[in-house]
Amino acid sequence: MLVGLCAAQPAGRSPVGTVDHPGVGTLVRDVELASLKGSVEHLLSDGQAAVIVFFKPGQDHSRAVLPQIARLEKEFASKPVRWVGVVSDRIPAPAAAVVVAGAGLQMPVLIDRGDAIYARFGVVQAPAVSFVDREHRVAAFQTFARVNFEEVLRARTRRLLGEITDLDLDLALNPPPARTWSTNAAAQARLRLAERLYRSGRTNLALQGVKTSLSEDPASVPAHILLGQILSALGRNEEASQEFAAALKLDPANEVARQGAAP
Repeated sequence: MLVGLCAAQPAGRSPVGTVDHPGVGTLVRDVELASLKGSVEHLLSDGQAAVIVFFKPGQDHSRAVLPQIARLEKEFASKPVRWVGVVSDRIPAPAAAVVVAGAGLQMPVLIDRGDAIYARFGVVQAPAVSFVDREHRVAAFQTFARVNFEEVLRARTRRLLGEITDLDLDLALNPPPARTWSTNAAAQARLRLAERLYRSGRTNLALQGVKTSLSEDPASVPAHILLGQILSALGRNEEASQEFAAALKLDPANEVARQGAAP
């Protein structure tokens, strides 16, 4: 029995075949559907966030990611998050159940009658994952990616639970090239991300990122300079001068630091 889903969306939402996903903050109402095991299961659970996995059992990409999702399901088993799968009723239930068991999934897998849930979430290509917060509002929608998909899902789940910040999530979604890793890899990665955020006008996130980078590598001249530039852009000129001075002390020949530290 369909109780109702995404009630905050306007009437006439586009059917499957579009990429019109419910926006962040859209209310999702619960739904009860038959599962592959024959029981009737809820899509959502009171007081818990939800990770909703859309997949096609016979599809190569779905088969590849289901074991990854099974690992994540076990990893977050003690956390207040409900994992639930959704498959189309066009897929024979026995065949789908074999794939689910082989991947090691423990979550309930709902049979989507007439692809109603797929349509509500605007799912065109599977696998795809929707993240719903404790208030049952859409927090994010993640399409399949060939590279780093498990880590992306892990980061989005942790962000859903409030375990990491937006900056940490950005870092997971945009990892630095492997060749740049070194002893201070984490600090360098955060510094590059902070630089991108600063250039894109996301100053507060950039400030948070460069401070974290400096806490991991206090002797980084580029980090002190970037922090000085950000503080200057925020009108915090005295603090900015201190950062430029710190950079100049570490690198007396640095002209950018010298100009920034000048009274």
